[in-house]
Amino acid sequence: MSEKKLLDFLQKPRRPLEGTKCFTPVVLSDSKGLRLASQVVHPFDKNILWWCASGRTIKQGYDWLTKNIEDKIKRHGNLHIYVWLGTCNTTTRDKNRYILLKSQEVDAAQNIITLLQNFDSIIENHPNCRLILLEIPIYSSYECNKADNHPNPEIFKEQDIQLQKQIEQLIESITYINKNSDCHSPHFSHHLYTSKQVKRGKNKPVKKFYNFKLYTDMVHPKPHLAKVWLIEIGEHIQMDCWF
Repeated sequence: MSEKKLLDFLQKPRRPLEGTKCFTPVVLSDSKGLRLASQVVHPFDKNILWWCASGRTIKQGYDWLTKNIEDKIKRHGNLHIYVWLGTCNTTTRDKNRYILLKSQEVDAAQNIITLLQNFDSIIENHPNCRLILLEIPIYSSYECNKADNHPNPEIFKEQDIQLQKQIEQLIESITYINKNSDCHSPHFSHHLYTSKQVKRGKNKPVKKFYNFKLYTDMVHPKPHLAKVWLIEIGEHIQMDCWF
């Protein structure tokens, strides 16, 4: 999408809240969640709890939730947890703060999915709570390192292809896992996908691509994109937590 299309999306009225609250919605995330939490203005979005930490990996999120879930249930009642982790398992930063792919192994994406599936054990021990995995948005190590003024960002192009392939595999697996639990995630990357005509004139070829300019640093969403993602999560929360 373009900035204009995001603004058009934001002009649409929000869905009216109906039903009775049966679960307290929680987003367990890394810095992506912090960006969305900073955009909370709408009264409904104030119902969402944000358990987020910058740089959080899947294991760190799992360990934190395992340690704290009992106290959180006592305080907030039955929880519906939206796990939005995995970005920090696909890439890391080197000593110069440039983004690198963590693993180039063929089974790298499957290893990440295995870590995410460990959250099932927490819910098995707390059957009155629910959990859903949220998709990891597409991002680009090449664009990120280019924006950070790497002297030769071209060296990341091959790695970037592998990164996007891993994320696409993760999205496919997350969709499958959620479907088996009769739930689904917003398609965050959809809002990055755009197209433009390569040449002027009728029936000219169209180029399709991800608009990474909607990110502040090619990883985190700018305010308009963050607001759109927040609305998308909010729509799912209304269906999941209010009956």
